[in-house]
Amino acid sequence: MTHAELVEIGRRWLLRPWRSGKGSGHGACRIILTELSAYTTHGEIPDVLGFDSGKSHSILIECKTSRADFLADAKKPFRTNPAQGIGTQRWFLVPAGVLTAEDLPENWGLLEIREAGTVVVVRESGIFEKNAQSEVQLLVSTICRLNIESEGHVMIRAYLPLQKANKGKHKATFTIGEGEP
Repeated sequence: MTHAELVEIGRRWLLRPWRSGKGSGHGACRIILTELSAYTTHGEIPDVLGFDSGKSHSILIECKTSRADFLADAKKPFRTNPAQGIGTQRWFLVPAGVLTAEDLPENWGLLEIREAGTVVVVRESGIFEKNAQSEVQLLVSTICRLNIESEGHVMIRAYLPLQKANKGKHKATFTIGEGEP
């Protein structure tokens, strides 16, 4: 199974309503971002990030195709210091047999893909204190890419891609305004 296939399965999982008996489930997410590269405080690029309006929180899904990929991810600063990371809930999504619940960091949930693409909750996610600033930065970057023009209330037009940014510092930059950038 490829990373792209896992991302798509994670996206679809966040689209459907799901309620758990323990209260850490989600409603169908209204906004789902996949592999969005944008400037964030700690450089995190989520594989799948959904925003659940029912509980007013965010759900991060990190897709891992192998154990080696999982171990490399564990060294990132926003993994070693969970307060820097995004997601009120955090999950790993893996093909069956790649990870066990015992492999996971504290509070992380585990979603496993079994036969015929069925997603099984192996361990539920706990609740995290999240880096709200990074989440806002991702949402603003997304809104800027929509190129919305209206008659007076809101206009979001200009997204300046990487060629305008300092390549060593930012993954993306953007402008919000009332006219041409």
